[in-house]
Amino acid sequence: MPAIVTMPSLSPTMKSGNLVKWCKSIGDNVDVGDVIAEIDTDKATMEVEALQKGVLAKILIEERTHDVAVKTPLAILRQSGDSDEDIERAVNDVLQNTATDNSSNDAKQQIDTKEHSNNRQVNDKKDNRDKHIFASPLAKRLANEYGVDLSNIQGTGPYGRIVKDDVLQSRENVSTSASYMDKPISNMRRVIAERLTTCKQTVPHFSITKKINVSRLVSILSQIKNSNTEIKITPNEFVIKAVALALAEHPEINVSWQNDCIRHFNTVDVSVAVAVQDGLLTPVIRLANTKSIGDIAKEVRILADKAKNGKLTSAECAGGAITTSNLGMLPINNFQAIINPPQASIIAISSIIEEPVILNNQITVGHTLTLTMSVDHRVIDGRPAATFLCRVAELLESAMQLLVL
Repeated sequence: MPAIVTMPSLSPTMKSGNLVKWCKSIGDNVDVGDVIAEIDTDKATMEVEALQKGVLAKILIEERTHDVAVKTPLAILRQSGDSDEDIERAVNDVLQNTATDNSSNDAKQQIDTKEHSNNRQVNDKKDNRDKHIFASPLAKRLANEYGVDLSNIQGTGPYGRIVKDDVLQSRENVSTSASYMDKPISNMRRVIAERLTTCKQTVPHFSITKKINVSRLVSILSQIKNSNTEIKITPNEFVIKAVALALAEHPEINVSWQNDCIRHFNTVDVSVAVAVQDGLLTPVIRLANTKSIGDIAKEVRILADKAKNGKLTSAECAGGAITTSNLGMLPINNFQAIINPPQASIIAISSIIEEPVILNNQITVGHTLTLTMSVDHRVIDGRPAATFLCRVAELLESAMQLLVL
């Protein structure tokens, strides 16, 4: 019996994915564990491994297809003993099941049935043009929103059906007096928007800010840079280390809201916000309080490279009670970051500024750094949050002990 390859769920929040490319061609042998396709999820571009062996007989979803729902049939594998009739029967079954599934109305529009529609496409399009517009519900909604006339569009979906991409392509082809281009929303951007909107609407944030004299830290960083070490150390690693040590000392901050309980973590794991092309990812530095500044720097570089190349796994982004978000590479005095649920706090790191500071009752030129901590008030109150942030500041101001602890 032919085997059906379906869109897998590659992360806890994944509802759909973009099929980036097929790594196998029609007629190729497929063994269990072979990489068969690359999928763009809400987290990263990930490889899909075959769960069954066979020969790739039919590709149902073409490369560069967007918003393919989880469990949508992607391809059909020929098993030992399968005939061409068995493959055709499997294709028909997929089409029939898709058509009768009310929860997957738009999935059918994505399945390539050119072999089944060539004889009917011309007549069907003509008849349906005379009677009504043959378009998917999503295509109709987009056409209504964008003011696109569906009667002028030739559909590329099954039996000439107008699908979402037809509407988007038609809109791009229409010349207007305004100069702009609309780009489809990626899965990552959509999930970020949904999660942060929910967070701002449902999580009661409060924030506290602390300006820190980091003149000693700047001096240490200068010495490290002049030592020609192969490891690139930045203020970010010192902040991560200080946050981790303070978190170990203040377990009341190492928590998260779980709706029906408050989760207390037994390990100190710190997430690090990494900017990627279409959004933001937060890989986790595990057991950060036990690692040296150099080890943290190496791990941050590895995780950041994986994030930017779409190679992060969902496991590398899961867990932790707190995130550090650093804009210190830009001339930003301070900012407030939005909590990454279900975490309970996030620390925004500004740039280091050279300005007058008071040292030993004398005004002198120094360097300051501003940290702003956003907190979920459901699980953390103001006093423990302030105590925690002051401890982070104390560790950063001394700086040297972060190299030995």
